[in-house]
Amino acid sequence: MTKRKSPVLPVELVNCLQRIGSGLRTGTDISRELDDALPLLWALPPGSIAKAEHEIVDACELHRYPRYYPTLPGALSPTASMADILDRHDGLKYLYIFHRDGKLRQAALNRISNSLPTPFAFISIAWRLNDWVPQVRKAAAYCADRSFPATDADIIAEAAIPLLSRKSSWTRWGAEHEILDACLARRDVAQKVGLILAQGMTGPLASVLREALKKPSLDPCLALLSSEAVQPAVRALALQTLLNRKASWVVGYEWQWVEKPLGIRRKKTLFEHRNVSHTLSVTGLVKAGLKDRSGVVRKAAISAVIENPEMFPDARELALRHVDDRSRPVRERAQFLLKP
Repeated sequence: MTKRKSPVLPVELVNCLQRIGSGLRTGTDISRELDDALPLLWALPPGSIAKAEHEIVDACELHRYPRYYPTLPGALSPTASMADILDRHDGLKYLYIFHRDGKLRQAALNRISNSLPTPFAFISIAWRLNDWVPQVRKAAAYCADRSFPATDADIIAEAAIPLLSRKSSWTRWGAEHEILDACLARRDVAQKVGLILAQGMTGPLASVLREALKKPSLDPCLALLSSEAVQPAVRALALQTLLNRKASWVVGYEWQWVEKPLGIRRKKTLFEHRNVSHTLSVTGLVKAGLKDRSGVVRKAAISAVIENPEMFPDARELALRHVDDRSRPVRERAQFLLKP
């Protein structure tokens, strides 16, 4: 039996959206319902955008061809009629960016020019940069160009965490990604993202950091992350990046033959790299990493000793301290260093 997924939208918001949808069908005033719905909409967590979009469309009946229209001109030209409603109700544009009719998504985006109030509002615009309709992507890019620079760094940084974990899989956008990249590269935004990665206790934050390291905006945060991040995986990745002076990320896979006559092959991961420059002491980083409470961080540190033995004249002494380490990968690397 398939487990039913719990809804993202709170019941109060669903009720508001249903009343708005009913008002759009009957031609009644929806101003009060919009005033009630928007604060609830903005309070949604940004990571829920994919599920929330479908629930918003269903609750508010934002389908491409609604069953009823309030006027005869609306029945003849539904898109034109609904665009007129956008002009009468200013808050409706924030719902219409989810409308199944691309012309109405485009019309809604063209009407948004102010700063965005919450992370969910921000990610709602960023989501449309990967829209399946080119004209909507273009409208979203212009909307982002107007709204993103005026939006507070705390709001952008909170939305950046789910965005960074998703945007590498977006395939429809083209140059539109440059606007989002420029926004996430803002110094004030990068500092806030670094703090979230350092303080976060749950979620795939190491994957988020790896995606963020495609650009140099988080490089100044690596020293802090390598020692202070709550998640060991984040500390290990930051330390490894500093020790290698290189950020790496997966770009795909390819098959390599092991025994071609026997048809035996294996999948090889393909990486891209970017150089990371800093003035920190590598030996100091390694010694600090070897004192870390997590085995995955100690493993990253002792691996650097193996890879650069000429930089560590006391490598044998370091290995002796960790030959009985609690972590098996660390013990094995320490034993390797002690071999003649």
